[in-house]
Amino acid sequence: MSSTSSSMGSSPNQARFNVFLSFRGEDTRHSFTDHLYTALKRAAIHTFRDNDEIKRGQDLEPEIVKAIENSRASIVVLSENYAKSRWCLEELSLILQQRRKCNHFVLPVFYKVDPSDVRNHRQSFAIEIETKEGTDRSNWTDVNVNRWKSALKEVANLTGMVASGSETEFIAKIVDTIDYELDLKLISTPAHLTGMEARAEEINSWLKDEHCNTNVLAICGMGGIGKTTLAQYIYNLNKHNFESSCFLEEVG
Repeated sequence: MSSTSSSMGSSPNQARFNVFLSFRGEDTRHSFTDHLYTALKRAAIHTFRDNDEIKRGQDLEPEIVKAIENSRASIVVLSENYAKSRWCLEELSLILQQRRKCNHFVLPVFYKVDPSDVRNHRQSFAIEIETKEGTDRSNWTDVNVNRWKSALKEVANLTGMVASGSETEFIAKIVDTIDYELDLKLISTPAHLTGMEARAEEINSWLKDEHCNTNVLAICGMGGIGKTTLAQYIYNLNKHNFESSCFLEEVG
């Protein structure tokens, strides 16, 4: 798959959510997507997930539109029945519109589907025009179907992730990717730090030592020599390696 999404979405100060989750409820709501949502929350990644299982009206609900527009990124879980839902296809179209308009980061996740089927509209992604009146299918017009096909091809051409192996490990990789792309460092450090790598080397080695029985590290010294800055630097450098993390200042 060829690349392409920019790594920064809406300004962190303006965005209400870090991530918008787009998925087909009947496929993954109570399984994969639920586990992914829980992992994102645990990693302090503020995520919007639509919990409405009731049939929607003719247009995307304003809440959904606002959530997409006010998110820095979207994870699109492309599963077997994703393209059979007009709501999912409309979400996808708006997500890609945001990507083009304001560098909204988009991560396609191919869950038990082949990316080439999505790209080439095969199997369950072979969507067709429907002329029947009086049903939701009446919205499957020539204009809409061609627009949705373009969206499916576009998202399939982005760099994405194909589900394989352990689901727990796969979800962890998704969370790491979002964390990295959005640069979700919770601690701000002074610009142009120098000499930190050398000072942090021994501490990083200690953190990676699974056989070490010491669970607490104290950084001591006189005021103003950079103890807090070093601790912040170490935190930002290593927080991706832990399921959850928290930085507490001025304790005691």
